Amino acid sequence: MNTHALGYWLNKKRLTIYPKIIVAVLLAVLMGIYVFLKLSGDNFYYANDFSIFWTVSRLSLEANPAKAHEYLYLLDKVRKIAPVII
Repeated sequence: MNTHALGYWLNKKRLTIYPKIIVAVLLAVLMGIYVFLKLSGDNFYYANDFSIFWTVSRLSLEANPAKAHEYLYLLDKVRKIAPVII
């Protein structure tokens, strides 16, 4: 009988070490993301592609689908929604 398949490898020492390692790695990743976002400042915009799709769909619902092809009009609408993005 294979004792490793039954979970005998998971002893008390490993039950205390593995969660600590997982938490340490998770905290390191989160700190890396936090530092990256802080150092990038205003030059890093996330999810900025969705604002264009949302604005175009909103224009279509307002019965102005032709306005979605006018770049300056679309840009003005996007800036009103999220002035930080563009």
